[in-house]
Amino acid sequence: MSSYGAKEQLTTQESANLILQTPVMFKQPSSWSVVRLDFCLKENLRNGLYKPSEFLGKGQAKLIEISTLYDCDRVLEVNSSLKSIVITEDEERRYRVQDNDVLINRVSKRQEGVAQARIVRIISSWNQPVVFESNMLRARLDAEKIIPDFFSFYASTTSYLIQVLSKAQKGNQTSINQPALNSIILPLPPLPEQKTIAHTLRTIQKAKETRQRELELERERKAALMQYLFTHGTRNETRKQTEIGKIPESWEVVKLGEICSISTGTTPSTNKPEYYKGNIPFIKTAQIVNNKIYESDTYISEQAVLNYNLKIYPPKTVFMAMYGQGKTRGQVALLEIGAATTQNTAAIIPNYKIDSEFLWQYLMNQYEKLREAAHQGQISHLNLGLVKQYKIALTSPEEQIYITDILKNCDRKIQALEKEIALTDELFHAMLEQLMTGKISTQSLTETYV
Repeated sequence: MSSYGAKEQLTTQESANLILQTPVMFKQPSSWSVVRLDFCLKENLRNGLYKPSEFLGKGQAKLIEISTLYDCDRVLEVNSSLKSIVITEDEERRYRVQDNDVLINRVSKRQEGVAQARIVRIISSWNQPVVFESNMLRARLDAEKIIPDFFSFYASTTSYLIQVLSKAQKGNQTSINQPALNSIILPLPPLPEQKTIAHTLRTIQKAKETRQRELELERERKAALMQYLFTHGTRNETRKQTEIGKIPESWEVVKLGEICSISTGTTPSTNKPEYYKGNIPFIKTAQIVNNKIYESDTYISEQAVLNYNLKIYPPKTVFMAMYGQGKTRGQVALLEIGAATTQNTAAIIPNYKIDSEFLWQYLMNQYEKLREAAHQGQISHLNLGLVKQYKIALTSPEEQIYITDILKNCDRKIQALEKEIALTDELFHAMLEQLMTGKISTQSLTETYV
């Protein structure tokens, strides 16, 4: 492949050669070009600033760290939460970022996480210099050739990722350098079409973000409602003080072991692959995430059940994760299938005094307290003894059902929003690939929006 300068546009033959030598095939409309990234740059890519720790946390400048890039989605908005840093005038001149610059991470622990692109947004009233750290590259795009929104969306496509991974260096972490990024090829529509494509994709993204905010609010609403229902009830009763806090006068405090059968399972030997070739659901703690379980990620054989004397727990059993990394410990799931489980799970089968769905919802509301119960002395996990002795508030079966129905309505709204978000996300990625290859014409939209 010949070497192309940052200011050269590719000839038809050079574009064809690039297409043949890249793992991605572009079949763009005739009005589009195929170019290298360096053709779209106003100035050369620049690596970020490295400063020892003694220069951080003070000074008049602000530093964009790689963690900030990971924490945002496509647009990185500069704000006062950025870490302060002491810099020289020369460092400010070389590493300062401007509004609409694009920052790209050079390294990532995950292969697919390298070379993510974020557009920097700086409000006009911002007066502090902002620089970027050494694990990133700055791309200052030529506004007469490409708009930042178009490039940032292209950087989310499969074709971009395939090229990046084909050029990246892989080891304990994946990295990409300036020459490799410069050689990334991309389709380049006329500017009006770029703006239309970006507008279309932003519209879908905003619809998804709106639903995500609604989902967050609905989850917060349910959490507040659960807290109220399980401490005040639904009958406007006076409340009494108990060892677990205030509860309605007619409610009682009981131990889980008094109203439930509680046991645990066993994990068949993983050294015998034949144990994991069957059709019997086997639930591990990673699948217990304050959810309902309709199918299993793992299945075991009848021989494993026989050899380990495993119990198949019936639907409506509540599973509680007693061990687990991160957030797992203390989470619960309601079985909707028959399944076996591991020794790290407490299987809770309610008796006639308590409804399974009520218990599941109640224990979800107890998540933080359950995790606190796991930290007693040297113990950092739950065990059957702690679970059996755990105290809960119990009301009549009729009120349990009434509370459960209220919370089911919340769950239905949450599930509907989750489904809508998933569908919008599918639409976004489908449109992204179609628009970036010109398979969907934007001509009529271009005339409307540009």
